[in-house]
Amino acid sequence: MIPQIKKILYATDLSKNSSYAFLYAVDLAKKHNAKIVILHAIEPIPAYAEAYGGLTGIQKKQQIDEMVESMKNHLAGFCKKAEAQIGPPCA
Repeated sequence: MIPQIKKILYATDLSKNSSYAFLYAVDLAKKHNAKIVILHAIEPIPAYAEAYGGLTGIQKKQQIDEMVESMKNHLAGFCKKAEAQIGPPCA
């Protein structure tokens, strides 16, 4: 028996080339009536950056919120839910 695909994890760096993989994921999801989970990881800003004129904790949070809103707008046509998780990517 062939396993049924229910969810597809699409990890992206948001590059132009990654859009081709996304089209494949969409096609696969349509064929199997599956959901797509989109993952984009961002490297954290080092803690010492604030001491050298970098972003403060509040500014980091604002930047993350802005990125999440940008992603929501970008994916609005086919994405029902977007959220941000803060922490190490391999937790």
